[in-house]
Amino acid sequence: MGVWINLAAFQEIHMKRDIRILPACCLLLFLGSPNLALSDEARTTAPTTAPTSAGPHIVTLTIHPAAAPILALRYQLSPPVQEETDEDAAPLYYMAAQLAAAADAAPHPGQPSNAEQVEAWLELSPEQLPKEQVRGVIDRSSSALELVMLAAHRTRCDWALPLRQQGFAMLLPHLSGLRNLARLLALRARLQIADGEFENALRTLQAGTMMARQLNQQAFLVQSLVAIAIESMMLESVEAWIDRADAPNLYWGLTQLPTPFIDVRAALRQESSAVYTIPHLREAAEGRITAGEWQSMLRSLEAISAEGPNAQRYSLLDAAAAIARLPAARQGLINQGIPATRLDAMEPFQVIAMFAVSDYERWWQDLTKWFAVPFPEGNAGMAAVERDYIRARLAGQTGPLSALVPAVSRANWSITRLDRKIAMLRTIEAVRAYAATHGNTLPATLEAIVDMPVPSDPATNRSFKYDAAADGRHCTLIAPAPNDHPASDEWRYTLNLAK
Repeated sequence: MGVWINLAAFQEIHMKRDIRILPACCLLLFLGSPNLALSDEARTTAPTTAPTSAGPHIVTLTIHPAAAPILALRYQLSPPVQEETDEDAAPLYYMAAQLAAAADAAPHPGQPSNAEQVEAWLELSPEQLPKEQVRGVIDRSSSALELVMLAAHRTRCDWALPLRQQGFAMLLPHLSGLRNLARLLALRARLQIADGEFENALRTLQAGTMMARQLNQQAFLVQSLVAIAIESMMLESVEAWIDRADAPNLYWGLTQLPTPFIDVRAALRQESSAVYTIPHLREAAEGRITAGEWQSMLRSLEAISAEGPNAQRYSLLDAAAAIARLPAARQGLINQGIPATRLDAMEPFQVIAMFAVSDYERWWQDLTKWFAVPFPEGNAGMAAVERDYIRARLAGQTGPLSALVPAVSRANWSITRLDRKIAMLRTIEAVRAYAATHGNTLPATLEAIVDMPVPSDPATNRSFKYDAAADGRHCTLIAPAPNDHPASDEWRYTLNLAK
């Protein structure tokens, strides 16, 4: 479900231990602001990283030649199909979250809790981990993690969220528990990588990847965003895997992941239907709302709006303000094909109410339709709609429900950013495979790699930038920031071939 959110709010939700989703079903549209972000991908646990607020993220890896395995799909990042069971995974996740919370208490007064320790350890490379302390925390959560491993092999995941019953009052407290479970998985994977237990680490990464994918089933937008954040944690562990001297090549395992990894179109449909839990919205849409129902609907909308960071500063129940909106509402409906004669036969408040719903649907559909096309086109299309919305709102041509349109442009970028990271890791594995068959040297260009396809940048539909040193030992893989994005949306991998 969506929440009233901006960058600071989401980072607080994502990073703090006690996550609670605010009682709203749609994201406020923060037009003109690039501040809706999914996760803080600036943090990486590769050996060295240099993210800055003003410049690109730079991750440095020491890579070793590694050919693709003879059994190409030996190292898949999803559990084997033959191990799947036709059961519901959600009950296991709920139980696992409860067990992990019970194990989270600080072992001694004044000492950090499990979650706080895990948070700190995830900042370290596998070689830097205090292994025995990490094992202690992982062992205390072993029952929870075992349930997660079982859940990863189930093909269905019914979260049974009470949207129809609770509407805007619905909370999503399970996201906090799943986030903590994902961190435990990421930490265990790093410990296994540090111990050279790649088969066990692979199983752990499979469980985390499946948790992210299952979290996107029957999801709302914020739940899909958390799924992306969880998979980002798993990919940071893949970076740690690649940095190990004896690491198997994951090219084909990464290639088997779906694209996009998280498809939010079903979640957006859920969001759209959730709006209709506002009392009497359907009657308003059909132009048959009564005066009493209109007042009830506006009271509900005003209460919801008051929860957002940009809460309405005027009363939606102000009759004079409502009448002032009548000409714009009437013209807006005529522009959408409603006959003027039908509007003339309606009460003024019915016209305003019908326009409120119609205007919301217009902006919602204009924005979310762009998820069906590749990011470069979708990003430009969403930006154009946002500009049109700003002009319409400043001119007083939007209805009161339009404030509930979700902030999707940065969500769309977060989806693409995750896909871009997968594509970059695939490219690095292709580079490692090339080095294994070309005398332990790096390719001079990406075009020199012919044994396996090198993916394009999903953000541009063009090749990644690749700069190789003349000595064949050092290179940089660059994903530039898209047009109109800050420099911090650029990602670079500096690769040093081990001697």
